[in-house]
Amino acid sequence: MAGLFTKQAAVYAAARPVYTKELFSKLAALTAHHRLAWDVGTGNGQAAIGVAEHYDVVVATDVSAEQLQHAAAHLKVRYVHTRRRAWGGPRYGGRGRALRPPGVLRRRLPRP
Repeated sequence: MAGLFTKQAAVYAAARPVYTKELFSKLAALTAHHRLAWDVGTGNGQAAIGVAEHYDVVVATDVSAEQLQHAAAHLKVRYVHTRRRAWGGPRYGGRGRALRPPGVLRRRLPRP
């Protein structure tokens, strides 16, 4: 999935869906604390910018350096180029609650 848009990062950034502020408000309401958020597979950082309105710091990671070059700068967002298997911690089953294939943020979040 990560290499799909590597050569066309600018086209990918322009073609992404636009997420509403309401969606990010609902997502933030699912968490008790708003100090730190991690956007895994951030791509062009579009969702990271929306999440940053509700969290103190957003760490946005992606395996594609080309995608990150097209990410918009934001004071609360730190973009990090990572390897595919960089996360050594547990797998989180809840990721499917906020994402739909192929990794796009759901417009309507399921209830907790």
